[in-house]
Amino acid sequence: MNNYLKKISFFLFVNTLFSCVTNKITDIKPIIDIEVNTKLNPELIKSRKAFSEKLTNPQYKLLKINLEKELNTKIPEGKTILINYRQKGRNCISLSLNNSDFSKFTNRGIQISSKISADNNTLDYFVYEENAFYKNLYKKKQKFKLDSGFFYNNIFTLHETCDAFFIIKSNGDFFKYYGGDYFSIVKTFLEKE
Repeated sequence: MNNYLKKISFFLFVNTLFSCVTNKITDIKPIIDIEVNTKLNPELIKSRKAFSEKLTNPQYKLLKINLEKELNTKIPEGKTILINYRQKGRNCISLSLNNSDFSKFTNRGIQISSKISADNNTLDYFVYEENAFYKNLYKKKQKFKLDSGFFYNNIFTLHETCDAFFIIKSNGDFFKYYGGDYFSIVKTFLEKE
């Protein structure tokens, strides 16, 4: 019974902490059947959003347990966790790239994330949701894990952009950002005391 109450408390906590109004868009296939904004314009800039807060120690521990379960890994004490997330979204500059350039862009993102993470005592993960643009490419990349729905429904609750990240430090400080080209933001948050 105690575990059951912990799970319910966790999901209520996560929903309260991370819930935001979501925009519903139609289902997409590799051939895009929705109008996607691929330009840096006021709409795309407005879709970029950032959230920062601090979890209590019990909240952090519960979140870490759930992240370990979802990522199927053990996260050592004291490590910061970076989740790079890919989803479908109306605003997606990277969708203007062709398949070959998008693959190179994705590989470069993995390299940058790995370097920043190695320099800042951080473990980085790459997760994509079932309907993400280029999901077939992500399936082929060993670094990417398919979201069971946990991240989509509990962590990344806004679906306006195709790229997002979530960082949680071992002291409970977290930062969540929706929008592309975000590694300078990641680096700044990781280096902040």
